[in-house]
Amino acid sequence: MAINQNQYKIWINGVLLPIASNVDVGLEDLDKESGRGVNDGKLIRQRVRANVAKLSVQWLSLPETELKALLNAVSPVNFSVQYYDNLTNALITKTMYAGPKNYTLQRVANGIRYSDVSINLIEV
Repeated sequence: MAINQNQYKIWINGVLLPIASNVDVGLEDLDKESGRGVNDGKLIRQRVRANVAKLSVQWLSLPETELKALLNAVSPVNFSVQYYDNLTNALITKTMYAGPKNYTLQRVANGIRYSDVSINLIEV
């Protein structure tokens, strides 16, 4: 099976991000209310939306310019994210917002290195 090179690419507002070291894809259902029936104990769900996407994107290391560009790209309240969807085998576009953004500052001989960079992109 040939590898689709788009599987490793993510665009925010049409701008390609640095190629990530790792992307964890989560799909979650959103429920209005859930509970257990009194008589039989079975779950009663009121699903509002299925397969709401969360992308946990990680880079082992980024130069300062790329880190700043990434943080600026995810600073609006929400934004357009395009990524490869394995369910449809195609690039899809969703409106998302940024969850936690983390990175580690490391002092090195020639300055600062930004490592263990991670961000969560969550579907609106």
